[in-house]
Amino acid sequence: MYLWVVLATFIVAIVSFNLSVRPDMDRSYMETKARTAIARFKMQHNAFYSYIDSKRLRLNEQNTYDSPFVDYVSGVGYTNHQKIGTTSDNITVSDIESYFPIGYTPRANIYSKVFCFRQTADGNNVEAEYALTCENDSMEATCCSDTSVVVYVVSFEPISTNWLNKKGHPTSDMIAAITQTEGYGKTFGYNQVKNTDNSSFENQSLPDYPVISGGFGYGINNTDDTYNLKYQRIFGAILDDEDYKTNCEDKTCLIALQRVQNRENKAYTKACDPNDINCKIAPNAVIE
Repeated sequence: MYLWVVLATFIVAIVSFNLSVRPDMDRSYMETKARTAIARFKMQHNAFYSYIDSKRLRLNEQNTYDSPFVDYVSGVGYTNHQKIGTTSDNITVSDIESYFPIGYTPRANIYSKVFCFRQTADGNNVEAEYALTCENDSMEATCCSDTSVVVYVVSFEPISTNWLNKKGHPTSDMIAAITQTEGYGKTFGYNQVKNTDNSSFENQSLPDYPVISGGFGYGINNTDDTYNLKYQRIFGAILDDEDYKTNCEDKTCLIALQRVQNRENKAYTKACDPNDINCKIAPNAVIE
């Protein structure tokens, strides 16, 4: 009897190593590859975002007679070991790349840029057009440092044809990976515009201007007080950017659009000298 128990245990152990393959293994494999492609894109975007964020004016640099300016202007960017746009000597490729994860290899078709806009009267509406950068909107050449300016970091990359269907839209595997990525619909997605030949409800709900896919919230329509799905607009100045037009005007692209602060606020602590009374933090202050 004991021998049969041992033999049965041995057979069960062998069978357990011969389990059937998951029926969705191919789909799971393709989604993993898609997530890897997205991760490479997000790594560069997050690194460039962190770099531009590090250039914000510190507390002890603000509100002085001879206030310094941030080192960037609209159009400054990075792609494949090169800085692009009008840049100062304080912006270097090595400094930008120091924010990349160890082992990350830049790709030639991923672009990351910074854009500065005069703040709209209603604050920062997701549907703000922002057709002109602040430099082209009758402001000073150093306007990216201004308190009345909003600064955005945008990254874009054409989606490989391997991940597009016959209509030029992302495949179901890529869509699944995109929609599961943090910030989808708000700060990340793919460029999308209404197709007048498509009568589907999903397509008809899109605005008539380019947006990031996956609208992220409902808001009141000021004209008739109805609730409509809101999308993050791809700003006009971005659409007019030569690198964007070359790579994404007639192509489906991954796009990330994220606001970055150009100044520390009074609750920001990293640059504070403990002996400086101007850097004391108020109780219950919110840290950005």
